[in-house]
Amino acid sequence: MIKTPRLQVRRLEPADLPAFSELFADEDALKYYGDGVALSSQEAAEKLTFFSRHWDEHGFSLGAIVKKDSEEVVGFGGLALSWWDSAPEVFLSFLIGRAMWGQGLATELAEHAVRYGFAELGLQRITATVHPANTSALRVVERAGMRRIDYAEDIQRYQYEICQPAAPAN
Repeated sequence: MIKTPRLQVRRLEPADLPAFSELFADEDALKYYGDGVALSSQEAAEKLTFFSRHWDEHGFSLGAIVKKDSEEVVGFGGLALSWWDSAPEVFLSFLIGRAMWGQGLATELAEHAVRYGFAELGLQRITATVHPANTSALRVVERAGMRRIDYAEDIQRYQYEICQPAAPAN
């Protein structure tokens, strides 16, 4: 489980549906996230179920971003295995509710997610995709140590990566 000084990412639970639905109904928050389209309550419930199963299957996934001091769900994110690629990769994703913007939560999450991926999951590489106009998210992934490697025309996103540093030779 990803933990930071203020946050933790945990598996989505059915009780998270109201907060999850509210987050995925906010068109401003979703402007550069995924396809940018708000979800109906039914679609949010299906997405929640998908990521809960993904967590059960892989031992990690995108989950509820929860403030430690209040247990309030403030976003959705973490690390997940891509399900759409023929050669799946682990990617970083985050969506913070608008009420929490400007507090450095996304950066805190991203930095700790990268550390968790390398130290706890033994990953060699973590990727991310960011819309070019989402300057806040561009800064977040760069502060987490990721570097831009390409532009994917088909999804109109910059592609980022960070690789596990090689172990020193003895």
